[in-house]
Amino acid sequence: MNLFQISYSQELLDGAYGFENKTHSFVIYKTPTIVQVALISKQGSKQQNAIAEMRIAPKYSDAPGKVWFEFKTDSCSYDFDIPKNTLTLNVFDCKNESKDSKLVFVKKGFQSLASLNQQIEKQKKANK
Repeated sequence: MNLFQISYSQELLDGAYGFENKTHSFVIYKTPTIVQVALISKQGSKQQNAIAEMRIAPKYSDAPGKVWFEFKTDSCSYDFDIPKNTLTLNVFDCKNESKDSKLVFVKKGFQSLASLNQQIEKQKKANK
């Protein structure tokens, strides 16, 4: 279990990550217990939300210890990894018979969970 937590924490810190390409935005919100994702189309502002599950390649695989994430929405299945400041999102098994595809995103920002919590508290005080 410790190995799982170490690999997990090395891949993503707790907080909110923003990624973009020409057609979509991709947001990851990670807490110690959950990874939520949102895929947002820039045309028509369609948003798909899901909970992502982390996967670790077994030691006998081609890439032992490699970490990636998987999630499903009502329309497709996805997986992604984050090598450095890019994110590659693989799209597959779509219900609308779309072909499998790949979206590449560039990291646009990160805000730590502590900073997000402070911002929320400030907004709550301002709203009172």
